[in-house]
Amino acid sequence: MDAAIDKLIDDMNAGFREVNARIDGLRQETSAQINALSQQTSAQIAELRQQTLDQFKLLDAKIDDSRRESIALIMQVQRETTARIDALMYESQRRIDRNDAQFRWLVGLIAATFVGTASLLLKAM
Repeated sequence: MDAAIDKLIDDMNAGFREVNARIDGLRQETSAQINALSQQTSAQIAELRQQTLDQFKLLDAKIDDSRRESIALIMQVQRETTARIDALMYESQRRIDRNDAQFRWLVGLIAATFVGTASLLLKAM
């Protein structure tokens, strides 16, 4: 019976060794898969970082272009506005000069009328 028990213990030990060997093999295989997945993930993350950086650079370039266009449009509007204001000031000054000349004629006419009326009154007296 001792031989049967020893054989049973040896069979159990062999089974444990076989199970342990399988576990070690699976552990190594799983570790290799995890390492490969980790490397693949790291490569994908690096690629995505580069793509994101490239997209930010492109976006910065577009923002700079938009700024330049906006500044150009603002300068154009400013020049147009300045030209319109200058034209308006010139036209206003011309009208003021014309009104000033008309006022001088009116003052001269009124003065001539008073002189004429005064001379008629003096003759009538």
